Amino acid sequence: KLFNAHHISYQLDMTKQVVPGRMARMDITDEKVRFMMSLFRGRTDAFSKRSGKPNAKTGKIGCYTQCMNYGKRGICPKYSGISIKCQDCAHQQYTPLQPNFIKAHLIGRKENCSDVIGIYPLLPDQTCWLLVFDFDDHEQTGTDPWKEEVRALRQTCDQMKFDYLVERSRSGNGAHVWFFFEEAIEAHLARRFGSYLLNKAQELVDFKTFRTYDRMLPAQDRLAEGMVGNVIALPLQGQAVKKGNSVFVDENWQPYYDQWAVLESVHRISKEAIEKVIQEQPVISDFGTLCPTEEESKPWIKSTIFLKKKMFREKCILHLLIWLIYT
Repeated sequence: KLFNAHHISYQLDMTKQVVPGRMARMDITDEKVRFMMSLFRGRTDAFSKRSGKPNAKTGKIGCYTQCMNYGKRGICPKYSGISIKCQDCAHQQYTPLQPNFIKAHLIGRKENCSDVIGIYPLLPDQTCWLLVFDFDDHEQTGTDPWKEEVRALRQTCDQMKFDYLVERSRSGNGAHVWFFFEEAIEAHLARRFGSYLLNKAQELVDFKTFRTYDRMLPAQDRLAEGMVGNVIALPLQGQAVKKGNSVFVDENWQPYYDQWAVLESVHRISKEAIEKVIQEQPVISDFGTLCPTEEESKPWIKSTIFLKKKMFREKCILHLLIWLIYT
């Protein structure tokens, strides 16, 4: 109002506007669905869907690769009570990812959240369009240590001028940090870039408290034949959004008012920029991988490796001494 009263021209950047406790209504149009698919790009020949009920053995609600033959009498082995992994099944016929599944995911009509879908970031040609870090407080300590660790990663990326988006997880007890690429790049290159960022971020926090980092996706450099890799749930899950979760948040953990505007404004990272930072600052340690399929993975169990530089050097020296003694 002050600028207007004095006829001073100005321009507001409303892209990442935050209105505490409020978000603009998300219009789920066909155009928005197409945009969603163009940004969150994974395999299109397969996708995963959240189960509407807990697993009878584990008590956990998981995500499962969708198969067009699932449950069909005389075709699907599981219909006859035969336990077999989908990738080993002779009748495997994965359901392709279509816009209607994305639209149902965003609308979220099912209260059991069985319309939530996940994508497989690692493509059959061993490339990927995005990189995701998963931070989760599986121990539910109530102290939110993951926020401090995500803050360190934010600070690292801001210093290095790499754009990203932070999504509060559907449970509200963790976060996903998303990076998007201008083109599909080799998974091993994306993972080296991710490892470098994490190594830099862990320098900003006490190592003993950097414990909620769960995994990065893609989780492998290469896929074995017939495998689909690890799954990551898409953000903006209809039911979770109503609770303020599965949405993109600012540094104060407040949801951006216009979620679509934030997505449309994110800058995609070039392959050249990634190669440059890797060449200038080589990664000295990796952060491990998870199992090759979502059915085998146990995301509530820590399975990643996190080494500080000193620890890494000590392990190298130990292995060298063992080699000298026994050769």
